[in-house]
Amino acid sequence: MQFWYSKVSTDSKGWNVEIKIPYQALRFPKQDVQKWGLNFQRNIRRYREIDYWNTVDPKVLGVINQCGDLDGLTNIISPVAWLYFLTFPVMQKIMTTEMHILLTEEWM
Repeated sequence: MQFWYSKVSTDSKGWNVEIKIPYQALRFPKQDVQKWGLNFQRNIRRYREIDYWNTVDPKVLGVINQCGDLDGLTNIISPVAWLYFLTFPVMQKIMTTEMHILLTEEWM
């Protein structure tokens, strides 16, 4: 299951990215007015450069506490949490002679 979708394109002004995050993947408290922290990071490996939308000071401990604010979100309802299980079947052959005879008789 994929939670985030993204698309990147370039044009005469540079590059663009679109990110689509399903509403059900978000978690936030039930409040009439919301204030969310938000930041974007871009890494340019060839220049060993890291850029942020909201300035992050490397001298300050932590990155989340330096996010920008997204204000004015009102009357939004917190989505129902998903429960998602990935199951991996595990089988092991442990069979005694008695079990083999019993199973064979039952299926005949």
